[in-house]
Amino acid sequence: MIEFTVESAARIEREIAPLIAAHAAESAYLPLDLECAHYFALDDAARLVTVTARDDGRLVGYDAFTVGAHPHFATAFHAVNEGIFVAPGSRRAAVSLIRAAERHLARAALSRYHGSVRIHYQSPGKLPRVGKLFEALGYEMIGMLWSKTVAAG
Repeated sequence: MIEFTVESAARIEREIAPLIAAHAAESAYLPLDLECAHYFALDDAARLVTVTARDDGRLVGYDAFTVGAHPHFATAFHAVNEGIFVAPGSRRAAVSLIRAAERHLARAALSRYHGSVRIHYQSPGKLPRVGKLFEALGYEMIGMLWSKTVAAG
């Protein structure tokens, strides 16, 4: 049975590392180089929330997000997704993981949850599967992010 709970990122650092590596292998458009000290400082300040999915005690997924006021909307507390990943053999738990995160956010009186999806590995104009999942759960696309590498010289 898969269970969902909020856990400290620092406490599960070694356990979550293989999932983060698998997540990066599937979706990273730049080499992954996490600044763990930054995330642990956010965790210590109650500004990072990590909801985990465990199948019989084994970590199979996570939904991590930063929380707090947004500089553009100071009176509305937001949760901004840092990463959501469920191991391939446990992806049936993805909806339940998102719903568990939503329940936690509702109890914490946060007003918006922003889920992010990298689309670089999809066909142009097509919404990634996880984007379709967010839409099915009632999320709306509110913007697009454009990226360019700018090198000196």
